Amino acid sequence: RIKETVVTALQDAGGDTTLRAYVVPAQTLTTEQIYDYLQAELPSYMIPQFVIVLEALPLTPNGKVDRKALPVPSEELAQAEEQAAEAELQDETEQQLLKLWQEVLGIRKAGRKDSFFRLGGHSLKAVALLSRIKKTFGVAIPIHTLFRQPTIQQLAEVIRHSPKTSVASILPAGGQEYYRLSSEQERLYVLEQFEHVGTAYNVPWAAHVSGPFDAARCQQAFAALSLRHETLRTCFELIGDTVLQKVLPKADGFFTYEEASGAAPDQLIRQFVRPFDLRVGPLFRVKVIRLGAEEHLLLLDMHHIIADGISLQIVLQEFAALYNEGKTLEPLPMQYKDYANWQCKHRETLQSQEKYWLDVLQGELPVLNLPLDYPRPPLQSFAGDKITARLDTSLVGKLRQVAEETDTTLYMVLLAAYHVLLHKYTGQTDIIVGSPIAGRPQAEFEHLVGMFVNTLALRNFPHPDKPFRTFLAEVRESCLQAYEHQEWPFEKLVEKLQPTRDLSRNPLFDTMFVLQNMENSLPSLPGVELVALPINSQSSQFDLMLEAVEQAGSLQLNLEFCTKLFAPRTMEKLLSHYVNLLAQLVQDADQRLIDMDMLSA
Repeated sequence: RIKETVVTALQDAGGDTTLRAYVVPAQTLTTEQIYDYLQAELPSYMIPQFVIVLEALPLTPNGKVDRKALPVPSEELAQAEEQAAEAELQDETEQQLLKLWQEVLGIRKAGRKDSFFRLGGHSLKAVALLSRIKKTFGVAIPIHTLFRQPTIQQLAEVIRHSPKTSVASILPAGGQEYYRLSSEQERLYVLEQFEHVGTAYNVPWAAHVSGPFDAARCQQAFAALSLRHETLRTCFELIGDTVLQKVLPKADGFFTYEEASGAAPDQLIRQFVRPFDLRVGPLFRVKVIRLGAEEHLLLLDMHHIIADGISLQIVLQEFAALYNEGKTLEPLPMQYKDYANWQCKHRETLQSQEKYWLDVLQGELPVLNLPLDYPRPPLQSFAGDKITARLDTSLVGKLRQVAEETDTTLYMVLLAAYHVLLHKYTGQTDIIVGSPIAGRPQAEFEHLVGMFVNTLALRNFPHPDKPFRTFLAEVRESCLQAYEHQEWPFEKLVEKLQPTRDLSRNPLFDTMFVLQNMENSLPSLPGVELVALPINSQSSQFDLMLEAVEQAGSLQLNLEFCTKLFAPRTMEKLLSHYVNLLAQLVQDADQRLIDMDMLSA
């Protein structure tokens, strides 16, 4: 009866995963038993936050469930459930772990036997959790331990029996005119020197704003942000043969306002996103365009050398807090220049990480030989385009189920399928795919705006005779090992390997895979509605880059490609072939790669 009622509720909801409570006939079952059942039957994002026990379901005169008459979960119920979950905890270690889970996962309650990954955890949040555990308990836990022992009860046991490690304090860089660059900034500075790079390394964002929006308050909020985060008023200078960064006293000329009623938003966005001069700060700009009486475009653009994807979310959240008068922000413990200084000294302790990557990438490195529509130009081109597709909630739910059954994550399942796709197109059984990692190994860095992203070179071997489940296990292991060794800078790895340099290609790999599962929340402004607008930068940093973006239970696939190599029609077919492979693997994860058909009927 429980399963039947929950399925009905899900169908009634029309796939609306924001539904926060379901009513089921509990009879003699406890709330804990109901949660245990639901966790076995449903993906984590569909598990209700509350369960309410009723004598009977309220019905309408025609016998259907009267959803309007269903009780709304009260604050008292929420507190009671939280207290019940906390009462299970055995000691102070488990209580502190619960608080860390609440911070990282954004949840109100969790039982000591709940899996971190079933409650919405993923690789990015796993790294954040482990950095907090290291700071709170003085214990360094490898990420593969969290995958194998993902409950509060199990992790607490690991912490109790782990040796304490000294957590080195991060010292400020001190007051200077110039500061050294981080490894990530050095890589981007070199890339920016390529001819015709254009806006390939811009980080733009755009939203349509409806309601009484105050442009002057917007400007003041971003000015305050630039004073708070030094990277927003940083420029870069080549002094001798060394590139250094300089923090300016304030950011000037970053804000513009204009009126353009009747203009197409796409055209206005394209005009706004343009190259930066790294020698002249600030390397961010904001524009408000008035389209009508209470209709605006809010446009933001930053160079990647000062900001990554998480930085964009920090900027938007803090902008909203500063725009909404009366809200204050906690002081920052440090600035990005302190991170760059710390990284330089910390790198000396990472020799074992360097050895790991040199072992993984030893021997002859594979070059991905995708069939091209046009001859490869002698110099790498950054001209690009983007096509999209969407996976429905049903397929995404099945993919999550495969991840749970195989002790992997959605990212690992999607990455393994992408390797299979590339194998089908090339026949190669040794493939390297690049993938970004958040690169914020210390809790102190979590709220800083800056460029922290490192790149992992994930080498896997999709042999046609392997069952997909076996190959997925190999991808899981390579990902976990890569996460363990994520701090070794990619550009230092390239320097050590010294691959044969081909100016028409990127070093080590030509394709990237990205899963965006950051909370992509829009700023919340009083009396104003914001709708994010898609941006096609008409550029591509790689031959191919596949990005999967989580959106309310579904997945949007964005395939960015180099237009000097591929025709749009070819890329549409490739993306549809990827979707076909995903639909195949959820039907039978044990089928061999050679038997997986990427063609539709």
